[in-house]
Amino acid sequence: MNTKSKGILAVIVSATIFGSMPLMAKFVYESGGNATSLAFLRFLLILPFLYLLIKKDGKETLKIEKEEFKKITLVVLVLH
Repeated sequence: MNTKSKGILAVIVSATIFGSMPLMAKFVYESGGNATSLAFLRFLLILPFLYLLIKKDGKETLKIEKEEFKKITLVVLVLH
């Protein structure tokens, strides 16, 4: 599969997922969820795909430095 075909396929998949987001919202809101839980579920469901993309590349790593961890922890605590 050439690069152009991969790009076209990626656009089709992306548009399909983007178009189905209101269905997910409907189910979340009917189940008693709110906007925060909807956003959480959207990001949670995409994480495995992002992980596979990162691992496929091989050049990227998910390791973070100690200083980065401290900054992330600080942001989480402040925003919580």
